[in-house]
Amino acid sequence: MYHHLLNNIGEGTARTVYSINENLVLKIAKNNTGVLQNATEFEISKELEEGIAKTLYSEANFKWILQDKAEKITHEKFKEFVEDKPSVFLNCLRHRYGHKSMYYSLFDNIISKYNLHRYEICSSIFFFGVIDNKLVLIDYGQKW
Repeated sequence: MYHHLLNNIGEGTARTVYSINENLVLKIAKNNTGVLQNATEFEISKELEEGIAKTLYSEANFKWILQDKAEKITHEKFKEFVEDKPSVFLNCLRHRYGHKSMYYSLFDNIISKYNLHRYEICSSIFFFGVIDNKLVLIDYGQKW
C-alpha cells in the first residue's frame, strides 16, 4: 500500500527488500514462501551472533521483518574475505569440500545446523553482504 514511498533495493520471487535508512532494511513477503523465509530468518537471528544480518523485529505473522542493512558485496571484496575466487569458495561450500577461509566453517555450520538450502545460498555472492567489515549472510531464509 505505501511501498511506492520506500526505496526498493532488491526483489525475489518471495520477498521485496526496501532500504529504511543506512542501518535497516524491511523485507516484505509477497507470498507464503516469503512468510516462511521471514520466519526462518527471525528464528535463526534469535540464536546466532555472527555470520548473519540480524533480524531485529518481525510482524506477528512474519509478513515483514526489519533486519540490519549490509553493504552490497563485490567479487573483489568477496575475494578479500575468503582469500580465493568467489566461485571456488562457493563451490567448496556447496559440495562441502572444505576451504582454508575462516568463513568456510562459519557458513557451513549455519547452513547445516538450520537445514538451509545449500545449493541456493551457494549459487551467488549476492546472498552475502558486509556488516562491520565482516562477511555475513543476508538472505538465509531458504530451507530444504
